[in-house]
Amino acid sequence: MQNKLMISIVDDEGSKQFSIHRVIKKVLFYLGVGIVVLLVSYLLMVKLLISELDSLIAEKNEVRNKFQEIYEKNNELARNVEYKTNELFKASSRINELEKIVNIYKNSDSLIDEQNYEIDLEDLSDIQKQIVLKIIPNGDPIRGYDWDKHANLQSKKAEAFFYEIPQGTPIYATANGIVDSISNAKGGTYGTYVKLAHSFGFTSVYAHLQKPLVQKGEFVIKGQLIGYSGQSGASKKEDLLYELRFLGSPLSTSEYARWDLSNFNAVTQNKDQIDWKSLVWALDDLAQLQSYRTAKADTNQNEIHQ
Repeated sequence: MQNKLMISIVDDEGSKQFSIHRVIKKVLFYLGVGIVVLLVSYLLMVKLLISELDSLIAEKNEVRNKFQEIYEKNNELARNVEYKTNELFKASSRINELEKIVNIYKNSDSLIDEQNYEIDLEDLSDIQKQIVLKIIPNGDPIRGYDWDKHANLQSKKAEAFFYEIPQGTPIYATANGIVDSISNAKGGTYGTYVKLAHSFGFTSVYAHLQKPLVQKGEFVIKGQLIGYSGQSGASKKEDLLYELRFLGSPLSTSEYARWDLSNFNAVTQNKDQIDWKSLVWALDDLAQLQSYRTAKADTNQNEIHQ
């Protein structure tokens, strides 16, 4: 009886007794424990697999994001290479055109003796002077500036000039050129600015702008709208910082701003920094080319009328 377990069941019909062997009881107990252990192990395994799966999915997403980033950078680099190639091609084409037009070295083998040849800038033709004033910065970058309030300004110091003008004033290129660089920065000395590269090593900078209207590498002509004045950079008031340089050296910007056909020699007399003699030789070629183009245009016009 010691190895048996008696179970009594009482109902309406009376009581019934069942005996279960204790070994069977132990078997059922251990079986139940085993099932619980298996169930817990299964749940732990599933949780571990789910964690591993989440980790793999996260790694997959990270790899995919990196691939997408590298792919986008590659496309951007490809676009930049294509853009730079086009810009280089345009620049090469323009340089070839300028070499044909200016032909600076054309006179190097001529019969002119540079040491004995005297250049009289006062004898320049109107065409030559007009070409100079078109390709070398001159005049104001704004319309209708009153220089009477600077009547006593006699300084020829090489420095920039500040135009005190309302914000949003239109700014114009003072000579034909190429947009060398643009900055939309709000701080620094210049703030938002446009820098133009002109013929023969001249550059002009239009700083403290509110908004530029041109793109880097764009060709502009004298009088073209390039932006609006503002109050950026180191400026504490609404103004325009206008600066001119020749081969990197600053010029007296106010002198060039007041330079025009009526006082042409006011600037060209400064022969210490700029070799106006060589410049005049190049301008002579330009004048001949312009005369040729004008004559050809007149001939074509006459042919059309006939």
